[in-house]
Amino acid sequence: MSFTVPARRLTIILFAFLLAALGAPTIASAAAANPVGQLESVQATAFSNTVVMNGWALDPSARSRPTSVEITVDGTVTGGWRPAGVTRADVNSSQAATGGHGFSITTTPAPGSHTVCVTARRFAAAAPTTSLGCFAFRAYPSATKTQMDAIAKTIDPERTIAWSWTALPTGTSGQALPWNSTILIGSGNTTRYLRAVMLHEWSHVLQYRAFAPGDPWWDAVQAFNALLGHPADRQNYDGVEHGADCIASALGADYLSYGCPAAQRVYGARIARGDVMNQPTGRLDSATRSGSVVTLTGWALDPSNPTTASPVRVIDNGRAVTGWTATTLTRADVNTTLGVTGQHGLNVHLTLAKGSHRLCLSAAPVVVGRPAVTATNCMMITIT
Repeated sequence: MSFTVPARRLTIILFAFLLAALGAPTIASAAAANPVGQLESVQATAFSNTVVMNGWALDPSARSRPTSVEITVDGTVTGGWRPAGVTRADVNSSQAATGGHGFSITTTPAPGSHTVCVTARRFAAAAPTTSLGCFAFRAYPSATKTQMDAIAKTIDPERTIAWSWTALPTGTSGQALPWNSTILIGSGNTTRYLRAVMLHEWSHVLQYRAFAPGDPWWDAVQAFNALLGHPADRQNYDGVEHGADCIASALGADYLSYGCPAAQRVYGARIARGDVMNQPTGRLDSATRSGSVVTLTGWALDPSNPTTASPVRVIDNGRAVTGWTATTLTRADVNTTLGVTGQHGLNVHLTLAKGSHRLCLSAAPVVVGRPAVTATNCMMITIT
């Protein structure tokens, strides 16, 4: 059987076969050529009003060339189209691509609540776009000099160093210069960010200065120094800076958490809440009687030396009836609650005379020179 195809129709058919042989996109593949990608993480810091967006974007029709991404804040474009050109081996592998297709973009919105969105565009201009995602972000107003002065007074109440306000970019850390006399702090940051930065920089100064006993911040830092294994070294860098970073992190400065060992974060939260750091603490948990023998249980801790057993003694009707002895029992509940390690529990047996006894637990600091503290929850026992 034979048939004749008009020349014009034959040309169209041959052209269609040629396009198919060359891999020309069909309608379905053209739709698939819209950009793909993902907004993988958002590092938002309310303290410096900075937000960092990380992810990847790819134009399937140009897998070896970087596509572009655009950032909008409340619908307004900020910074224009930017290349997604960071090399991502995982993206190249999963998308059969080469070159760079990752992005990490930083923006600093004005104070207020915002919706931030990221959009990817095909390599060609005026090509289709794909939304990679949106998120909410709140930026806070900058601190005033009065507020910064108030923060300095809180951290360094005796004004033992000089605090200098300088025009640093938003989100820029302060600097202790020279180390033992001045702290430079950048204006234009939020109060919470500044509090953290100032405490961090103040820790550098602490490394080279001797502060009077009883300074609560110094005691707090020394407590961390002890936790890190340097209880006798008032100049140790790790103990001082990590201690300050733990406190700052607990105050809300998540960007300083890198300087705070995980095991110390619970302890940092206690300090941030204002727990007393310059005197021992403890509790008499129970007092049980068997004839004339009374058994007392409880715990004691010197926050400035939280890994060391604490000296304790029992007070009966206002008079010490035992000598100072160290706590010897591990109290997992106490350690977990306070974020410490070591043996801080006690179990004491007393033989008492007939009559009424008001029994109290007194705890002494590990370092001699500060007064002991008597727990307020004393217990009454009557011996018949």
